[in-house]
Amino acid sequence: MSFILLALGITNANAQKYVPFPTANATWTQRHGNGEADPSFYVVGLKTDDTVITGITYHKIYRSDHATLDGGTFIGGLREDGAKHIY
Repeated sequence: MSFILLALGITNANAQKYVPFPTANATWTQRHGNGEADPSFYVVGLKTDDTVITGITYHKIYRSDHATLDGGTFIGGLREDGAKHIY
């Protein structure tokens, strides 16, 4: 009986819907703290510019204290390959 329930569960399972990662003009807020002091917050995001590292194009990631990323510091890059993996 449990095998039948397991089989029915497998056939009715659904994967998550694929949503591509934004490539420009996206921001998110990160909280930094350990619970002993007031946490600090900063904005991380993507502008419209890219960079090439060893022949591969990455979208630049910036960190800032302002929601508009004005004066933000370049902290890295990300890319999404054809297999929907984020690097």
